[in-house]
Amino acid sequence: MTAHKAQGQTLQKAIVDLQSCHGCEAPYVMLSRVTSLEGLLILRPFDIRRIQCRPSEDTRKEMERLLGIHLQTCHVPTDIDENSPS
Repeated sequence: MTAHKAQGQTLQKAIVDLQSCHGCEAPYVMLSRVTSLEGLLILRPFDIRRIQCRPSEDTRKEMERLLGIHLQTCHVPTDIDENSPS
């Protein structure tokens, strides 16, 4: 099964080949589909850079968009209530 096909699925067990991954999104998708570490088998040793690469431009833009939404919704008013004790 490809990483794209695995998206949205929940798997009790999976055998994952991280060495053959391209980009950093595919390893995340494959690993996050398995419900527990006990159900995960990594097929072969892999180069750690396979899972430590820079996120794609689309991912970076989406993270910036989400951060903007977070900052807008978590804004704490800076006005101090004049009637409250200091």
